[in-house]
Formats: sequence, structure tokens, C-alpha cells
Amino acid sequence: MDHIGIDVHKRDSQIYILAEGGEVVEQLIRTEPERFAAVLGARPRAASKAGLAAFSKSLAKELV
Repeated sequence: MDHIGIDVHKRDSQIYILAEGGEVVEQLIRTEPERFAAVLGARPRAASKAGLAAFSKSLAKELV
């Protein structure tokens, strides 16, 4: 199972993924639903959302 942490901000967001095999992936993306789908849509469905830090709660709800 992958573990995913996301630091959401108004313009850009940082995504951290700890893959099951120990690989760590860090990626800075634009804070847009399409970008989240492109990055996270390729991950296995079984993932633990390790954390979500958001600049705005309404923005986080819109993206997740």
C-alpha cells in the first residue's frame, strides 16, 4: 500500500508518496483538479492518505 501526503496551497501543491517498495516520490504540481488526477490517478487504488495540509479548507474539499 502506498502512503500519500499532500501539502495544498492556493497556487502550487507538494505531493509526497511513499511507495510500498520504499521508493519516495516528491512532486510539485499546480493546484488544479486535473493535475491531481494526472498524478494520483496512476497510483494503485489501495493507498493511505497520510496527511493533508491545506491553505484553505474549501480548496482542499474541492480537490479531494
